[in-house]
Amino acid sequence: MKKKNLETISQKNRIISNIFDSIESRKSFLILGHKNPDEDCISSMVAFALILSKFNRHVKLYFSDYVHEHFEYLINICKYNLIDIYYTDKFDIESIDTLVVCDTPKPSMIDGTPAIMSLFTKDSIRILEIDHHV
Repeated sequence: MKKKNLETISQKNRIISNIFDSIESRKSFLILGHKNPDEDCISSMVAFALILSKFNRHVKLYFSDYVHEHFEYLINICKYNLIDIYYTDKFDIESIDTLVVCDTPKPSMIDGTPAIMSLFTKDSIRILEIDHHV
């Protein structure tokens, strides 16, 4: 997994098109953030989860630890909208067809268990990066 700079409008449009295609064609999404997530990371995860839920997609958010109490209101938004929150990888990992990685400065900072991280190597898994830095 290596990041590339987007240098043209065409490249950016292709990525946006791929995101729309994924929302339309994929069914089960696991949303990841970075280790020790801040409000920016958690709000990105929650916002994308809400969008996916409006398209009736199966959405799971994963955190390796409980979020700081100052950010609990964001988790409550997910709970209110029936979006699953996990603090372990004790869910049907095999059902995931798309990984969404939010607000990640580098791949080594992605928050995930070894089982979750192994999904990045599967050809059947589509990986989307949602980052305001793009």
